[in-house]
Amino acid sequence: MAVTQACVNLSYGPRGLDLLAQGLSAAEVDDHPTPIQELQRLLELHRLYFGQSDEAQLLPLEEELTREVQALLRGLHFYRGPIHGVYDEATQRALADWAGMENLEERLRGDACMDPVCWSSYGRRGEVSLP
Repeated sequence: MAVTQACVNLSYGPRGLDLLAQGLSAAEVDDHPTPIQELQRLLELHRLYFGQSDEAQLLPLEEELTREVQALLRGLHFYRGPIHGVYDEATQRALADWAGMENLEERLRGDACMDPVCWSSYGRRGEVSLP
């Protein structure tokens, strides 16, 4: 019963993370060969999409990191501007578009700082090739 209830609670987060739409029902977690591990996996997904990082761990989008972000966004076809290391409006829009595609918009901030969880997910997309 506790496993089922936890799955139902994860299914309807503030942004509608609907695990049922992904083909996972509460009964499937209960019937999963390793239900505790499966529930832990689901909890990690919930934390990824809806958690908040410690303010002390935020990454300032200074020139070097912004250049990396711009290069990755360009490689993913979200950014078309120059790789100049300035966190400008075009970079903000491209980052917001990328975060929306990855369902990480809850992790975006209004200032020039990046959530380390967002950066970790972002960095897994490939190697950065700076001009």
